[in-house]
Amino acid sequence: MPDIQEFKDATILQNVDVSEIITSLALSVVKAQSKLDKNSFDQLTRFGEYKFEGKSLLELGFIPAFYNFSEATFSTSMSIKMVSQEELGANVNFIIGANVDVRSNRQFETNMEGNTCISATMKSVQLPEEFKTFIKQTN
Repeated sequence: MPDIQEFKDATILQNVDVSEIITSLALSVVKAQSKLDKNSFDQLTRFGEYKFEGKSLLELGFIPAFYNFSEATFSTSMSIKMVSQEELGANVNFIIGANVDVRSNRQFETNMEGNTCISATMKSVQLPEEFKTFIKQTN
């Protein structure tokens, strides 16, 4: 148990790295975008491999959808509660008899909460005409 006399309120706050939380949220969006891109390029390859009456789906004009995150909103919240209490008491009475009452009480309590929320909006991306032409020429 920490010494209540040395306990400082800022100790817990100093150990909370908000930049690490925000960085983690941002990187999760970047990783998700990368997975979306990989999925679209994998579909592009498959569209070139599938044939219908001798022509690939790309030659027939089919192009897989590409998506991107047009907006990402991060929301984090924290709640920190600390309680520290120390009580020391003594009651000594020797006049009529021996009466000794000694009290000691220490309390240390810490509660922390954290909430994280990501709200993201995805939109389909129009492929550049040059890319569409390139895809059709390579098939």
